[in-house]
Amino acid sequence: MAFVAFYFLVFLGLTWNVFRRKRDSPVGWVPLALSIVFMFIGVTVFLVIQPVYECGAMSNMDYNSSSIAIDWLLGAASLFLVATLMVPICKIVTQGSKIVGILGGIYVTFLAVLWTASLAISTKLAVDGNSDYYYGFRSDSLRIALNGLRIALGVFMVIGVLLAGLVIIVQIIRKSHLRKGITPVLFILLIGSALAFTICDFATYLANRYSDGRTVASVLVGFFLYYLFFAVAALSATIVISSPRVSAERSFPSHIPPPATNYGPHYQFVPQNVR
Repeated sequence: MAFVAFYFLVFLGLTWNVFRRKRDSPVGWVPLALSIVFMFIGVTVFLVIQPVYECGAMSNMDYNSSSIAIDWLLGAASLFLVATLMVPICKIVTQGSKIVGILGGIYVTFLAVLWTASLAISTKLAVDGNSDYYYGFRSDSLRIALNGLRIALGVFMVIGVLLAGLVIIVQIIRKSHLRKGITPVLFILLIGSALAFTICDFATYLANRYSDGRTVASVLVGFFLYYLFFAVAALSATIVISSPRVSAERSFPSHIPPPATNYGPHYQFVPQNVR
């Protein structure tokens, strides 16, 4: 519980920071803020219900229902953070490219469909855990479908971060203003931490699904790393979308007219009539 309390303070600070930078980051602020807020609420709910359950003041059914809410919150946080990376941040570095925005939006929509379907099935299984049938389907069939959806979601989340990272790296190479100062370091930190938390989330699911020798310590390590990489990615994204240097070329037209060639006085000499 100590590390959960620590991350409660971390995400509280990130929530305050993202709202403080709202005016500096109009592009991409909404999905990033939703991501951090959902993560903060999820950690808060876990921090409240876990001690109550361990003290015996909460039934297993109530604990399972609360755990479902946490799964939805953490899943939404991860999805919105990947969406922030794939759509607004990629559009910022490509100077508002419509193609990048459309393709990124389609990909994020596909991820949202996989995420919603997988959590809907897992919610139904958790709520009706004592039943062998769900609307004519055997629970085993639903569990097989859920496993396939979760694996597909994990794989495509990682691929989405890799594609966004490729777009960002190409733009860093092409544009000199993105290579100045600590801007490239921020981008590398953002890409690396986003890739790390998506891989960590996927690996945690695979370990829970297929490993029989997991210990409490290994579970805690998985959660600690997931929260750590998510926090680093969220902080990096907040700094990136509010950085004037990153968005420097968005405020100016791509074509700058040539300077005026008339450097003389602003009057015209009119000769007098000479008799």
